[in-house]
Amino acid sequence: LAKRMATGRNALRENKSDPIDARHLAQIGRLHLDDLKDCLFRENPARKRLLELCLVRSAQRKILTQCLSLAHHYLCSMLPEAEVLGITFAQNQALVDLFLKIDSLARLRALRSTTLNTHLADKSEAFAQMLRGPLNAENMFDAYLPALQAQLRLIDSLNALLKELRGHIR
Repeated sequence: LAKRMATGRNALRENKSDPIDARHLAQIGRLHLDDLKDCLFRENPARKRLLELCLVRSAQRKILTQCLSLAHHYLCSMLPEAEVLGITFAQNQALVDLFLKIDSLARLRALRSTTLNTHLADKSEAFAQMLRGPLNAENMFDAYLPALQAQLRLIDSLNALLKELRGHIR
């Protein structure tokens, strides 16, 4: 609006940052105050709420990504071969559920192949083969497991919050 009201040599540029432009805008405000009242900004509460929800969702997704990264780090510390197999918790709720159910490496090794297949699908056979191999860090696995499970529970709660946010955004 200020650009349309500006004349020739006093025309405003895209960035109104210098004192000349500021004085010019103030002059337009003084001269055309009644015309400008129709242009007052009016907050749209629904739009503001949507923007706030989107900001919260964005922050939660960032936290979720960090949590998944930490859970993957724990998994690779516990089972270094898992990284070679491409096993990750991202978008694999069945694997999250599996690791929340076990309480030790011995329990994981004792699972039936059908259970592994349910949780790991096409990677179950390679995972079972990896577990049959000599893992030299059984104590490390059992030491990391509570921290991994706490991280996985946090991931589950963040996923639930994101699902709820999606509903509110819709």
